[in-house]
Amino acid sequence: MTSIIFVSSHETYLKDGYSIQPIHFLIKPVDFNMMYTAISADLRINHSSTQLLLSFKNKSHTINTNDIIYIEIMGHNLYIHTDKGKAAFRQTMTGIEQMLPGEFFCRCHNSYIVNLRYIDEFKRNEIYLNNGTVLPIGRKYCDSFQRKFIRYMNSLG
Repeated sequence: MTSIIFVSSHETYLKDGYSIQPIHFLIKPVDFNMMYTAISADLRINHSSTQLLLSFKNKSHTINTNDIIYIEIMGHNLYIHTDKGKAAFRQTMTGIEQMLPGEFFCRCHNSYIVNLRYIDEFKRNEIYLNNGTVLPIGRKYCDSFQRKFIRYMNSLG
């Protein structure tokens, strides 16, 4: 994947430049912090590891983190939900949380971790996913979830 950051002194090219979907469009003179922010966001969003390697019953499974819609824990099993179905693993929520790219995943409840990319909307106590699933937001996680979701949305543009 190639990432493009346009740097120009002419704002008139802004509209045309975005037709090829660059990471950012910076106006000269370029501020170091703006360039650093643009490159950091690109690395985080487009070039971080997207594979998880999990084992269950002596079998190893590779799961692309982009395919994970949400994760839930029930009893001693962790269920990873994707658009292809769900898979069960023996893993703790804390363990899986540490393996996931933090900018895209957020713990919203004691029993759930959600992929922020799949959220359509949320209300005070519920998250509505684009596949029709509704997840609860635990009181303990409400503030941190809202902050993380807003930070995620701001990183998109």
